[in-house]
Amino acid sequence: MISCQRIYTDANLCDPEDLVVITESADQILGDLVNKTRDENITLPDDIELALEIVPQDGGPICGYYFVDHGSRCLFWLDEFDAGDICSEIKAVISFSHLRMSGLY
Repeated sequence: MISCQRIYTDANLCDPEDLVVITESADQILGDLVNKTRDENITLPDDIELALEIVPQDGGPICGYYFVDHGSRCLFWLDEFDAGDICSEIKAVISFSHLRMSGLY
C-alpha cells in the first residue's frame, strides 16, 4: 500500500482555482500510482514524495508532476518520460572530490 501523503507544490493554495487543480491532480496521480504498483506488483518505499506544478495551457491549466524517492535519490514518473529538458542544467560529476560532496545531498 502506498502511503504517499507528502506532497510538494509552489502553487498558491490560497487561490481556490489553484487549490482545486492541485487537489484533483494529486488525487488522480496518487490513484494511478496505487493502481500501477498493484497491477505490476511493484513495491515502493513508504516515504516517497509527489511534486506538483501548475502549467498554464491554452485550454486551461494542467498539472505537471514527478515523484521523489529520497532514499535512492531518484525522480520517477508513472509513464516513460524524457526528463532531458528539465534536467538540462544539471551539472555532471567532474572529480572524485565532487563525487564525495554529492554524499552530502
